[in-house]
Amino acid sequence: MWGGVLANLTPAHNDTWVNFRNHERAPLLLIAGAADHIMPASVTRSNVDHYAKSGAHTDYKEFADRSHYTIGEPGWEAVADFALNWANEHTGRGLLSTA
Repeated sequence: MWGGVLANLTPAHNDTWVNFRNHERAPLLLIAGAADHIMPASVTRSNVDHYAKSGAHTDYKEFADRSHYTIGEPGWEAVADFALNWANEHTGRGLLSTA
């Protein structure tokens, strides 16, 4: 509990603190649903802006007409294919063909 209370006073020593300037982190893909009312796309874009302070690779993809339950909605395969291809591209494995 005290970690949360004191988070603004001692951010570098807090378990919830994020180093947005970490140049050595892995590539990061942030996915948003345009119809998400739990975590709106604007919040995800704000996170992208924070992570952009790092020299590490950061990408953002917004899917129109998708809610917070993006991966459980009909057509989830398109989101999964995008994420998998993105991951493969950033690990040197190349794109997978999709039927």
